Parts: sequence; C-alpha cells; structure tokens
Amino acid sequence: MMHPPSQIVPMKSRELQPLVELLFASQFPEEDLAKELVSYKNLRLLDEAVSQAWWLSSSHIKQLLLLNTLPKSPFQRYGFCFTKSGRNGTEVAWQVTKIRTTI
Repeated sequence: MMHPPSQIVPMKSRELQPLVELLFASQFPEEDLAKELVSYKNLRLLDEAVSQAWWLSSSHIKQLLLLNTLPKSPFQRYGFCFTKSGRNGTEVAWQVTKIRTTI
C-alpha cells in the first residue's frame, strides 16, 4: 500500500532490523562488520537482561560489550547503565538498566 510522502507510517521493530544492519554495513569497514553485528545481537541480550531484571556477572558484561576491563560503577554504554549490585559467586554482579530519554 502506497502512502503519500507527507504521511509517516510507523514500522514494527522486526521491520527495522534489516535497515539497522544496512546502516551498520554502510558505516563500518567490511572487516569490522561481523564484530558490529555481534554487538547488535549483544544489545538485544542486554535488553532481555533489563526486562528480566537479571544481574549479570562481570565476565558476561565484558563479553557482551566487547571490553577487556570494566569501568568504575556506574557506567553507561549503548543506552544502558551498569551498576555494581552484589555478587554472583566470585564475580561482581551488575544490574543493567536502560537509559530513557525524552525527545
């Protein structure tokens, strides 16, 4: 169905994924693209951790954010805030929250 150019049509999130991947492909060299797509999947996992109120271990946070070391608590990356909240066994546990902005 065609819409007039002045009419804005909302898109469902599943329709946006190919557009986001295309945007990544146009912004990053080919050798970095695989790493960036992994990051996109990792952001989805972080979003799930927020919605389930999971506390993630330091090793999981480093793996998801592709970091060697973690900054001091609290810190922000990719629209998420990470705050030390306890322990998961021998590791620090981090609460992950989503940063909400108003436009």
